[in-house]
Amino acid sequence: MAVVLLIEDERLLEGFLRNFPSDKTTKKFLALRECTAKTLAFLAEHGFAPVEKNPYPTAYRERFLREYVDVVGALNCELASRYWWATDISSKNRFTSKLSFSLQQFLSAMEVAKSHKQGNLLIINVPWNLLPSLKRALAQEGIAFDALEIRWKKSFDLTAGWLRRLAATLADFGRMFLRYLAARELRTQLEREGKSKTSYYLIKTFVYNHSFSVDGKYRDMFFGRLPDFIKEEKKNVLFLAYVIGDFKNAVRRMKACSSDFIIPVEALWSLRDIVKGCVTALFYRTSYAKEHNFFGYEIRDLVNAELQRTFCRIQPYQLLHYEAARRLLKKISVETFLFTYENNPWEKMCLLAFCHDSPQTRTIGYQHTIVTQASANMFASRREADVLPRPQTILTVGEIPKEIIARYSPGRQAMMEAAGGVRFEYLFPMTTAKRRPLRNILIMLEGVSEVYKMVNYVLEGLKDDRKFEVVIRLHPELSLKRLKSKLKYPVETLPNRSFSKNVSIKDDIEWADAVIYWGSTGALEALCVGKPIINFDAGSVLSYDPLFECQHLKWNVSSQSSLKFVFEEIQNLSDDQYLSLQRQAKAYLSRYFFPVTPDALKKFIPKKES
Repeated sequence: MAVVLLIEDERLLEGFLRNFPSDKTTKKFLALRECTAKTLAFLAEHGFAPVEKNPYPTAYRERFLREYVDVVGALNCELASRYWWATDISSKNRFTSKLSFSLQQFLSAMEVAKSHKQGNLLIINVPWNLLPSLKRALAQEGIAFDALEIRWKKSFDLTAGWLRRLAATLADFGRMFLRYLAARELRTQLEREGKSKTSYYLIKTFVYNHSFSVDGKYRDMFFGRLPDFIKEEKKNVLFLAYVIGDFKNAVRRMKACSSDFIIPVEALWSLRDIVKGCVTALFYRTSYAKEHNFFGYEIRDLVNAELQRTFCRIQPYQLLHYEAARRLLKKISVETFLFTYENNPWEKMCLLAFCHDSPQTRTIGYQHTIVTQASANMFASRREADVLPRPQTILTVGEIPKEIIARYSPGRQAMMEAAGGVRFEYLFPMTTAKRRPLRNILIMLEGVSEVYKMVNYVLEGLKDDRKFEVVIRLHPELSLKRLKSKLKYPVETLPNRSFSKNVSIKDDIEWADAVIYWGSTGALEALCVGKPIINFDAGSVLSYDPLFECQHLKWNVSSQSSLKFVFEEIQNLSDDQYLSLQRQAKAYLSRYFFPVTPDALKKFIPKKES
């Protein structure tokens, strides 16, 4: 027997294994998605061992990123339209688009099948959207295979997916409608300002409830003291905000705020906008007609299956930024439009509105945070340069992010300039911590459920060693209940293992002797104060590490490597070696985040054209 593809269904696998001949041939399996403990036990019982996975080489990751960016670039060129720009797939956002994950699954299956020389190989938990492309590619390679699938699986998944989509859209409508009603209080304020004929410096931002001080003053979480500097330059600043948190409370604080003029996006919607946006998000459909090669394989079927599986997913609130921006421009004049640049759908909606109604406005995208290799949304292929809605200028927090974006975005060098880390000013005065023996280990989590793999890895690696105290710092967007359901060990019952009770990340870092992370930006803060950091590679083809290019005072581990060995390596460094690594790390970060000087802030104020 050669290769067997089994679609994602536990009962189908069990039935297949019960009838599988018992022999001494080599038996391997590759699971494209996680298996339950029951399935793993059943496979082991029948003599099937998992295919060993090695970490992806750097060159492979580089090629994958470039080809993935090129795939979406081709889609953007063919399907360019306002509704297409509102889709998650067009943005390449790693948290909302799963196309890169599907491509990774596809390549994993093909590479294992091609290297299969003898014995039996099962490729299991194959999603229905991958099956046609895998069949074609295996036949193209001349690899004999059998495919076991459930004919109604696709129809069932699409029906269930459509019902979930309908429920989510109705929930979105309800939330947006309630926000629209709550924002009515601020519409009259905007109407009054519109009559003044004042020209504004518009800042699109995100507002939290803790963005306001006790005395009601506003402090922007993304732009720091930049708005105050802009005001000093005799500019009238208006904040267009999306609220994260208690919306009614935020609206009350906006209304009472005497220091700044803040308008929520919802204040610019109409009821008709909300209805139309939800209907469009629910029924917009498109497909990809051209052939496109990815690592030498034709993947049009895979891309169209992903579009079908996701129903060309559009988030209504992102789509409605277009109507909000156009309505704003009918009321006021905007001299400069500044926003957080991540190539998300709402950004493109705003840019399209400005292009249509206010082409004279200067648009500036600010790369306000870190850039990982997995941040494919920050990159663009050369072919889409003429169709992609983009700002006239991109300012970065420093030289290194600028270099990373330019490397994966051919032709963008001319529109980018390093400015300063206005969101990270607190890093610059930090003093370097003295070296201490490794005892206190901090695990920093991201807001995604997959981080349980890192926690399990650490708990497993240190389960018999009580000399280490391990503290897990949760992310605000990660449910503790959801995390606990996937952990191998109940943390509270383990000696010297606990969840952090500190509100401030600074307190946790000061306590720690070393920090283990996956993609948390807190790793930069830890490195800035001279704490050794250890990145956990969860096996994704693209690195989630915000310091993926940094090698100073940083170590890398995976599920196959020994954590204790890394601890020993750190402990065995001489004091001179350790201090040297601290200095090199500090120098790297000084290029990653430029200091916030008056000259840096002036870059956010476009020069008047002569």
